[in-house]
Amino acid sequence: MLPLPTSKPDAPATVAEILLNLGPSFKHSPVELVHQVATGIKMDCFPGALAQILSNLVLNGLLHAFEDGAAGQIEVLASRRPAMPEVEITVRDNGSGIAAQHGSRVFDPFYTTRRNQGGTITLHSTVGVGTSFVLRIPCIAPQHVPHLD
Repeated sequence: MLPLPTSKPDAPATVAEILLNLGPSFKHSPVELVHQVATGIKMDCFPGALAQILSNLVLNGLLHAFEDGAAGQIEVLASRRPAMPEVEITVRDNGSGIAAQHGSRVFDPFYTTRRNQGGTITLHSTVGVGTSFVLRIPCIAPQHVPHLD
């Protein structure tokens, strides 16, 4: 069983706190970290897991999307999807992008046989333009995840 999610945290405050903790990584970098999160989004979530995912995406962008010393921007956007009971969080940069032949390998370290466990992540990238990762997370976190054999 998964740990119980927190009770309906405020998504803007949660995302802001996660990004605040990443601030020191940007202190001596010409890359700017900005965020725009719609107000009033409430969602069950596992804050530790969300922090790990956002931190990994943002820090990987900082380390790999920009040539040494190049200025740029990493943006985190979050909104409630009106037609679905889920929150969409986008982490995007205006860096070098990921070549198509490498896109399929981006998630290799996270390979799992467990799917449909409460969210999706999608990659969109254009070389020379930048990369976006789009997370779609249900507003109500799963309470129990059966083990797959």
